[in-house]
Amino acid sequence: MYIEDVITIPLPAFVREPLLVVIDVQETRRAFVARLLTFAHYQVYVPNTAGEALIWFMQHLISPQAILLGNVNPLDQFFIQRLFERVVMQNGRQIPVISLVDLPGTRSADELPGCSALLEILWLEVPRYK
Repeated sequence: MYIEDVITIPLPAFVREPLLVVIDVQETRRAFVARLLTFAHYQVYVPNTAGEALIWFMQHLISPQAILLGNVNPLDQFFIQRLFERVVMQNGRQIPVISLVDLPGTRSADELPGCSALLEILWLEVPRYK
């Protein structure tokens, strides 16, 4: 079983924080980021589409600690907008939305700069719990 299979399946209703959501149509980058975050001890939800993420968050009373957003299918723009309306502002605080579009680690051989930059941003914005 691949790690992508484990983290792509719907999460249980009760999930240990911090929960991060990765939305990206580029499968290679989505899998790379999901593995990186899992190894950094984050809980990661990787839906196949923005619509799938929206439905899951409407059915469960949990909010992500951050959304990592890569390329989005133009047909999913409506779902992204609704997802942002639903989860980006929670309990009076804004949930960070981090762009994956310029992450260097998935385009070339220099993965470490992209990894470290992404993790530095996350460690500042979303503390990890053990």
